Amino acid sequence: VNGWGRCVMATVIRGDDNFDSAINGRVLQVGFSDTQLKEGNWTDTAQHDIVSVSFTPLSATSTVYIETVLRVQSYNNNQSQNSSYKIKVLQDTTEIGESNDTHNNPKSTNTAHRTESQTMAVKRATSSTSTRVYKMAAKISSGRLYVSVGDYGKSYIKITEVEA
Repeated sequence: VNGWGRCVMATVIRGDDNFDSAINGRVLQVGFSDTQLKEGNWTDTAQHDIVSVSFTPLSATSTVYIETVLRVQSYNNNQSQNSSYKIKVLQDTTEIGESNDTHNNPKSTNTAHRTESQTMAVKRATSSTSTRVYKMAAKISSGRLYVSVGDYGKSYIKITEVEA
């Protein structure tokens, strides 16, 4: 149970138990979470964590491939402005990836919105077998974001560890 009283569930799939004779390129394990840490509307420019997964690499010489999908609707807030946001991938509190700004350019006086799935992938060396938390976060530059599992589906993060 996390700090908001929600049940946090992540899945880790492992290969066989013979890891001391790993073959280069073999998938060692996969971690996945689609437990939403943030739902609803927001307009502030603070960074908001959307999904996260705790992950303990099996090898200090492996590589992790981090895949994220953000399912969101962006709005321009009834203003003649663009809506703009980016997604970030973090390892613990360190940013390890950032998308370019995703723009919705309606320049309309009415509420203009766009529903989308935004993906991002990051490749990273593990360098140790210490447990870490990988997260996907979203940050607005202008406009408003709306995250709703019921309306747009679940955002997720998937970690694939591959032996180098």
